[in-house]
Amino acid sequence: MSRPAGRALRSLLFTPGDQPRKLAKVGSFGADGFVLDLEDAVAESAKDAARGTVAAALPTYAPGPMVLVRVNGVQTGRCEDDMLAVVVERLDGIMAPKVEDAAALHRLDALLTVLERARGLPSGRVRLLPTIETAVGLTACEQIAAAAPARVITLQLGPADLAVDLTVDLTVDARELLYARSQLVAAARAGGLEPAVDGAYFELQNLEGLIADSVRSRELGFQGRCVIYPPHVEPVQQVYGAG
Repeated sequence: MSRPAGRALRSLLFTPGDQPRKLAKVGSFGADGFVLDLEDAVAESAKDAARGTVAAALPTYAPGPMVLVRVNGVQTGRCEDDMLAVVVERLDGIMAPKVEDAAALHRLDALLTVLERARGLPSGRVRLLPTIETAVGLTACEQIAAAAPARVITLQLGPADLAVDLTVDLTVDARELLYARSQLVAAARAGGLEPAVDGAYFELQNLEGLIADSVRSRELGFQGRCVIYPPHVEPVQQVYGAG
């Protein structure tokens, strides 16, 4: 089941899609949602096998948290096979990386419509969460949000890849991404989408920095953020408020 209406995604916890032990534990950390990753967290040589590993894990998750799979980008040639493997009853959403135009979302929307029909799922059952993580995607985010298919939840920021594309270094207070964060929040709301989802905080042992950055993120208008380290889930959810 998709998350109840009105319940914010305060935390989206990532886990590698090729590690069965971590896949088995990801639902136990109390995140509002979790992301089974077939993209950056999986080595190129393991990507094909990871599809089967994630597909096997999906039916094991209890109702409650929103379950998403981050597929490989449409430009990689792997995206369609990823989706063929993971669109099942327990899947709530697809996280689409490196989205740079609305046309990519409409291609994913069309494929999901076909798969839902073929697998007996209600139309629109599987949601889409596009990640904006390139300069091209950032400059187009208003058009992407305005033309998004109905199954798109909101926009999500990918700070690490965006920083690389912009040739800037990520700092503790993320001042170099202030424009990008503000632009994404405004674009999502102007497009009639839910509040945007922020990217992860990468200094895993810096709890004070995590909390301070999450407060800034909430104040900018994000509903929550991605998490790559399970101990970050609880403090992040406290900052973003009641679920």
